[in-house]
Order: sequence, then structure tokens, then C-alpha cells
Amino acid sequence: MRLGWMSSQRVVFILSDNYREQFGVPETSLAEALNRLRECGALIMGVREALASREAIEVLWTVPADQADSASPEALESKRPSG
Repeated sequence: MRLGWMSSQRVVFILSDNYREQFGVPETSLAEALNRLRECGALIMGVREALASREAIEVLWTVPADQADSASPEALESKRPSG
């Protein structure tokens, strides 16, 4: 999963194709969480959709699929190069 910011100033969550299996929660709980994000104005996209987007997406955070402790996932912040 990636969290990004679109040039239209919208938050976007980019989910991998197998995201449902990665979260390890009931499908209804996941659907409710995604619906709440949409209601707050966030876009939910798949990887292919994000890559095909004509609007620039700046990736802010990434949650790698491989985690040392899957019960406590860690995110990686993407930082702009200085200068």
C-alpha cells in the first residue's frame, strides 16, 4: 500500500492487487474502512490505475509487502531530495 498526494490536492491510497489478503481482516471491515476514506475525499486506486493516471502522484508513505513483524507493519516515508 502507498499513500500519495495528487496534484489536484487529493489524498490517494494505492493498493496492490492482493491487498485483501495482506490486511488479514474480514472483507466487510476492509470495505467499510475504504468507504470511510472515500467519504472523506480520498481516492482509492490500484497500481495499474495509478501508473496510468495523467495526474502526477507524489508518494508520501509506502508499506512494504514484506514485513519483519506482520502484526506490527512499518511504513517508509518518502522524502523529497533536498536542494
